[in-house]
Amino acid sequence: MERLQPLIITIFGATGDLTHRKLLPALYMLYSQQLIPDNVRVYAIGRRDWSEGEYCDQAMQQLAGFLKDRPQPIDIEQFLAHVHYRKLPFDADAAAYQAFGRQLDADEKTLGQRAVRLFFLATAPEYFDVIARKLTQAHIMTKGDLHGRILIEKPFGESLETARQLNRALTGLLSDEQIYRIDHYLGKEMIRNILAVRFANGVFESLWDKEHIDNIQITLDEQIGVGTRGGYYEQSGVLRDMLQNHLLQMLSLVMMEPPATLGAQDVRQAKKDVVKALRLYTQQSARSDVVLGQYGPGNGMKGYREEDRVQEDSRTPTYVALRAQVDTPRWQGMPVYLRTGKRMPRSRAQVVVEFARPKDVPPYAAFADVPPSLLVIEVQPADGLRVAFNAKKPGSALATQRAQLDYCHSCQYGGNVPEAYETLLLDAYLGNGTLFADWEEIEASWAFVESIQPAADYAQYPNYAVGSEGPDAAAQLLARDGRRWHHVGAPLNGEGRTP
Repeated sequence: MERLQPLIITIFGATGDLTHRKLLPALYMLYSQQLIPDNVRVYAIGRRDWSEGEYCDQAMQQLAGFLKDRPQPIDIEQFLAHVHYRKLPFDADAAAYQAFGRQLDADEKTLGQRAVRLFFLATAPEYFDVIARKLTQAHIMTKGDLHGRILIEKPFGESLETARQLNRALTGLLSDEQIYRIDHYLGKEMIRNILAVRFANGVFESLWDKEHIDNIQITLDEQIGVGTRGGYYEQSGVLRDMLQNHLLQMLSLVMMEPPATLGAQDVRQAKKDVVKALRLYTQQSARSDVVLGQYGPGNGMKGYREEDRVQEDSRTPTYVALRAQVDTPRWQGMPVYLRTGKRMPRSRAQVVVEFARPKDVPPYAAFADVPPSLLVIEVQPADGLRVAFNAKKPGSALATQRAQLDYCHSCQYGGNVPEAYETLLLDAYLGNGTLFADWEEIEASWAFVESIQPAADYAQYPNYAVGSEGPDAAAQLLARDGRRWHHVGAPLNGEGRTP
């Protein structure tokens, strides 16, 4: 087995929920599968006055809970022996960062060669440029030295202008190749599978254009409310929290042109071209093609305005549905519908490709009334594919019935399907930037989101109840075009077809 390059990973914000729920379990799985070196160093940086033993005790409890349904080829204690807690305020003085840098230098001397240094910023966004500046000032990272890589969790900015300011600050300190902008949705197995579904199957790719597809629908529903994140959500809302990143990332993979290669540069260029081609809303089109919502009380649950740390007259949207246009030769004129919201009847993420109906000429006209053929890409809670089509009923008449093919990816591979952060951390370690967002793509996504503002100015809240399908206007948005949202049945579960 080829010897792996040494790795030192530092997590800023290591006492937070993201680290315990996602990052440490991901690192454990990578370590247990020998995808990262067996002498990896993991530095957990926090502001709490904990000892290393106290931190590892907390981590042990969390890991045991999150890994209970996954294979555990090694003892958790064996992995935690590589985890070291350090108290370090994110805005600490130069001396504190220099001392930490000397520790990393000593580690590399012990390892016998230069290591890949990953710095994961699981912190509030206001610390992103602060930590990057401290790392470079202490010579822990150097601009252009690709051994040092910084991973930034969303949100990247709070607006188009703040995103630009953050990017200017980071690229003034580091080269763009050292900056890995994370949208964890891109690490999900079925999101990555979109590339295989499209480009490994001529039956789909040959039909992947406006001539053969009537519309595309992308849904990302959450059953949960804001929970304890009311303060954060008041600042972000659904547009910044979900639309600007997750939904647009899914859209870019589904609607991009075939890249020259599947390498990082070509895929990122193809994704970026899609987002830059999104038609911005005018004041008129924002009001007609965008539906914003906020959940009110229902099914015995409180509304958004009754949640902790939420203003009683809040104007923050928790739901959005929109009709978008991608102005490229492949898609111009074909609508794509996006929706996401909290307190939906179920949690699900899926892409529905509705193929064009039969032509209105013989012999196709005989089937003018049949339902459209659908390709459904399921992302969560299960991941897989569903194809809905029309087949003949038994008997002498040429009557049709609905038929369906299911492929459940997660059912087939069970606990061996990597979680999103496993994929993203491994790719960052290997220097593969394919699944990380390009700055120009982020910039274009912010411009698109900000063009929605006129719709927000006229929205009336609350306008949908907990457990409903969202505002009535969301259904009317498609009905106006002679279409409807597709509800394609229960999640894939490997137990046969769903109705």
